[in-house]
Amino acid sequence: MTSPLITRIEAALEEGKLSADLLRKAQASKDISERALAYMVLSEPHLRESLGNFKPRKADAQAILAYLLDCIKLDLDWDEDYANSREDALYELTAPLDPYWHKNGAGISEDAFWDRIETFLKNDLTEYCEDFAPEFLQEQADSPAFKARISRWKQDPKLNPYIDALETEER
Repeated sequence: MTSPLITRIEAALEEGKLSADLLRKAQASKDISERALAYMVLSEPHLRESLGNFKPRKADAQAILAYLLDCIKLDLDWDEDYANSREDALYELTAPLDPYWHKNGAGISEDAFWDRIETFLKNDLTEYCEDFAPEFLQEQADSPAFKARISRWKQDPKLNPYIDALETEER
């Protein structure tokens, strides 16, 4: 069943006039589908236009990252309303690093991004996520911010399996 907030946002998108307050209400929601719709609006330029003179905040990019990590953690099915599946969330995980955020003074640094990924893998996932290395880390293997962490990850019992899997994939 669609929530009243989703219905309001969908109607505002059809009119091309979505308020930032309504968007941020969805971002802060406990409902993953409401957060998903907020993510979709912020990550797709043609939908972002419905926000008019929207001024992004650092919290917006952080909310995107938190939402995508929650999708990975929840391991949602592909058809969960608006919410991303784990595979899709892994594919889109670098969305908070999109140049749009930095251009508008709301970007998060690559170091902050990788700090959050590291914390997530160590503390938020209860078990090893086998999709993480081939679906995400392989794409990031040349990132200087990631390369700088590899030796530390190799020393950590929770992170080392991701490096092992990455190195196996590269062979």
